[in-house]
Amino acid sequence: LGYLYSRKNERKKVAETLAQAAKLDPNNPEIFYFLGLAYEDLANFPLAQTAFARAVTLKPDYAEPNYHLGIIYDRFNKFNEAVDYFEQAISINAEYAPALNYLGYSYIDRNMKLAEAKTLIERALTVEPNNGAYLDSLGWFYYRTGDLARAEEYLQKAVKEIPDAIISDHLGDVYFDLKKYPAAQSAWVESSRLNPANRRVAGKINGLK
Repeated sequence: LGYLYSRKNERKKVAETLAQAAKLDPNNPEIFYFLGLAYEDLANFPLAQTAFARAVTLKPDYAEPNYHLGIIYDRFNKFNEAVDYFEQAISINAEYAPALNYLGYSYIDRNMKLAEAKTLIERALTVEPNNGAYLDSLGWFYYRTGDLARAEEYLQKAVKEIPDAIISDHLGDVYFDLKKYPAAQSAWVESSRLNPANRRVAGKINGLK
């Protein structure tokens, strides 16, 4: 029933129904994992954290809730704890691409452990070679390390795979540093179209003008 509500995009009913299921079957880790996803979808991160933690308690070798706990701790600005959960998810499933990419990108965004970050993202791309988010992460690695040509190559591939405000923003930064100003403007305009609330990108566009 919760799944059917999700197909109708009735998010609150999804969470309510799965909460009922959890009461009926309190030792089922799958239910608590999906309940965590439902709360995460509602941006109720404290309840999501509780549900994911219950899933992990019931099934310690469960990669997915470990990964989502990492995301929540990262959102709570507790990055060291987040890393522990990402690494736990990867130790359970060495080919769990979302955790490999998230941890790798997080390192790059913080300008730390860049060699390890590259390895993590390349492992994710081995699993999903055409994943736009993972291609963006590798492109961002090359940008951070000053290889603009390869950054441009991977970010161009990424925007072809998925329309995403962050990817277009990254590509605009690369074009700007390459002094390809019309291309930078186009990329930032696309980023702003996908996420009009991002004032930082709007500032880049105005500054370029």
